Amino acid sequence: MDSIDVRALLDRWAAPFLLVCGLLLVSLTMAPWGVGDEGVRPTVTGLGRVTVEGASAADVAFLEEHTQRPGLPLLLAGAVVVATAAAMWWRDILIWPRSLVLAIAFAAAAVRTIRVIADPAPLVFDSLVTRELESQLPTMSAGWGVYGALVVCVVALIVAVAHLALRAVDRRTARATTSPD
Repeated sequence: MDSIDVRALLDRWAAPFLLVCGLLLVSLTMAPWGVGDEGVRPTVTGLGRVTVEGASAADVAFLEEHTQRPGLPLLLAGAVVVATAAAMWWRDILIWPRSLVLAIAFAAAAVRTIRVIADPAPLVFDSLVTRELESQLPTMSAGWGVYGALVVCVVALIVAVAHLALRAVDRRTARATTSPD
C-alpha cells in the first residue's frame, strides 16, 4: 500500500479546497443564524433577513432594520478568502503571505461564529429592539447556518495552517541545504 504524500496533496488541492470553503462561508451567511425559542419564533439570517410567521410586514421590516447582521464579518472574510485562494490557485507565487491571510481570515471568522453561538440575541438585534421589547429580548438559539460556518472555519483553518507549516518547513530545509557551512 502506498503512503499518502501530504505535501503533494496540499500543494495541489489546498487552494481549490480553501476557495470552496470561502464560497461556503459566503453562502452560510444567508442561512439562519438566530432562531427564537419562544413566542412568535423569529428567524434571522446572518445578513439580517428576518422571518416571523404570522407577523405583520411592518413588524418584520422593523426587526430587519435593527438587526446587527451578525454574519457580515463572515461575508467579508469569505470574500477575502475567495479572492486570495483564487489568486493562490491561479499563480503559485507569494504562497506564504497568501496562506497567512487565509489562516487569519478563517481564525477571525471562527471567533465570530463562536461569539454568536455563545449568546446570539445581543449579536442579532440592536439596543433599539431591546428597548422596544422593554428589555425582554426573546430567548434565541444559534441557527444551523452559524454552526455550519464554524465547521467550515475549523476545517479550513486546519488545512490553511498545515499548508503554511509545510511551506515553512520547505523554506527552512531549502535554506539549510543551500547555506555554506
